[in-house]
Amino acid sequence: MSWEELRKEPEVKQQDLSDDDKDIQRLIIDVFYGTQAGSYLLEKLLSKYLSAPVCPPSQNAAYGYYREGQNSVLLGIKLIIDNYKSK
Repeated sequence: MSWEELRKEPEVKQQDLSDDDKDIQRLIIDVFYGTQAGSYLLEKLLSKYLSAPVCPPSQNAAYGYYREGQNSVLLGIKLIIDNYKSK
């Protein structure tokens, strides 16, 4: 394998989405990208939750899993919007 092959961006294949997934994506775009209030809300949510520690040392491990779930949902919403913007 050459260095050029290693430096290439991996190909990401778009998977087929169910109708429910397409509806959810469309609603996320309409709510969080389609309105000024939605964009502001997403900015605030990302700022509040992604900047907070996932699991401070004094917390139970279950709290860390809970926080990871929150972050995962917000990052998923952000990814949908970023993909829409790049089209």
